[in-house]
Amino acid sequence: MKNKIRLHIVIKDHCIRYGFSTHTSPQQLTTYGEEFLPKDLIKEGVIQDTRRFEMQVENILWKHKMRKASLFFTVPDASAIIRVHTVPGTLKEEEIKGYLYQQIGESLHLPFEQPVLDFGMIRREGADTYILLVAYPEERVELLEKSFSQVRLTPKAAELSSLSIYRLYHKLNKGRQKDHMMLIEWNVDGIVLTVFHNEIPQFSRHMKSTLLLDQWGYKKYEDQTRIFFEGKEMDLYAYVVDQLAEVERIMSFYKFSVTKGNSDITNIVLSGDWPYFEELYQQAEDKFTVPVETLAPKELGFNLPARYCDVIGLSLKE
Repeated sequence: MKNKIRLHIVIKDHCIRYGFSTHTSPQQLTTYGEEFLPKDLIKEGVIQDTRRFEMQVENILWKHKMRKASLFFTVPDASAIIRVHTVPGTLKEEEIKGYLYQQIGESLHLPFEQPVLDFGMIRREGADTYILLVAYPEERVELLEKSFSQVRLTPKAAELSSLSIYRLYHKLNKGRQKDHMMLIEWNVDGIVLTVFHNEIPQFSRHMKSTLLLDQWGYKKYEDQTRIFFEGKEMDLYAYVVDQLAEVERIMSFYKFSVTKGNSDITNIVLSGDWPYFEELYQQAEDKFTVPVETLAPKELGFNLPARYCDVIGLSLKE
């Protein structure tokens, strides 16, 4: 008998964000929450102690009286590679993945060995086929799947949080193929920039936070835990200003290097779990000349805080 419960988990260096759904309402989260992690448990997307990580996941299952579930999860952002890649147009679609593995170290260069590769078709043009290439270190995916299996979860699918958030964006009928939309996931542990055009990621960049996780603290407010910055206010302000300037530089890089001067970023979607989100949104609006927008999950009936956009998008995965 198939599992009737689906668990959707988003993994960050500082927390696990999650939501449960059932087979009768696969796209409505019945229960959700966050578990803030010990500050040395995950570093730059790498689990440092698998047993402690498993205990964190077990705590989620115990808290909600769940024993088994089908699992959909996002891999940590830091090591993910996502880019447009070309392969010979003579290849059939079912031959492309094998060809990619053969080309590792030849025409395909990645910053890690033994990757897990996946791809999506974009278009065939002349002698080339354009694909969306996604690569991730194999041992990290296997480590996650093994840990989840240890706590009686059944991994069904893994993906990047940017794809989850874009799925929600598209579901809200906001995506327009002609746009060059930059999705900014501004999280406590870092920032992920992904540009979508024709509903396909064209470019992605991960920017590790220069603020240490030790500089963040947690407080309980009624039934929720909130994160806040314990360091100097000027350090926080300087970090945001520097990162917004870096986003602006990347927008210019995308225009002149990625699209060869043919296309500008048309709009920005701001998401993430940054605790000072309203102030960040205002600074982004003041900084950039293109429209800056956020996502409103309530429009689809999801009564969750906006920082759960990644979990919600993951729950929309078929």
